[in-house]
Amino acid sequence: MIVTKKWLNACKTESGGYTKEQIKSLGMEWPPVIGWQDRIIGMDIHQDRANEFARLSGNNFLISGKIAKPGTLKIWTDGSCHPNPGKGGWGWHRCDGKESFGGENDTTNNRMEMTAILKSLIELPRGQEVLIYSDSQYCIKGLTEWRKGWKRKNWIKKGEPMINRDLWIDLDKHVERLSITFEWVRGHNGNAGNEHADYLAGLGMSSCQ
Repeated sequence: MIVTKKWLNACKTESGGYTKEQIKSLGMEWPPVIGWQDRIIGMDIHQDRANEFARLSGNNFLISGKIAKPGTLKIWTDGSCHPNPGKGGWGWHRCDGKESFGGENDTTNNRMEMTAILKSLIELPRGQEVLIYSDSQYCIKGLTEWRKGWKRKNWIKKGEPMINRDLWIDLDKHVERLSITFEWVRGHNGNAGNEHADYLAGLGMSSCQ
């Protein structure tokens, strides 16, 4: 994540400063040198370190520069399929430790990605603030950019039901009743949350007979 002045300001404590733990989480000595903020603006720091710095403020936490409201439920989802199409699995876990996985014998990678998100949302109460991390551009763009247009056309494309119509309809219902923010993460790139979701999807695939 690229450090910005806006992000640093949002990470201040209620007293308007920074804690010793915050400074040390960035790998700096305490007390910090004068002008340390100007020195790190523009630097690219690991997302986990940025999240920890924000969390230690005791204020609103930030994810990739976005302010998330207190009480936001963070969820990591993933799906896989080998071969594609073929046997697949889905998995999700969230910040409170809850997780789940499953699989299907005849499916596609996109359906498993969609199913992971859907399964993670089913039990949540109306109005819940949710931040979903996914490595699927197909899912994220579908739910944030294309969904409303597809819905107006009754999920029909070129006179035929669009691919994965059943899952798009179900996901649309949950997007409407919840307050969801989607965050894309690069898959298989060392993101701990994504890696665990991928592991769960693998368990889901293995559970298929």
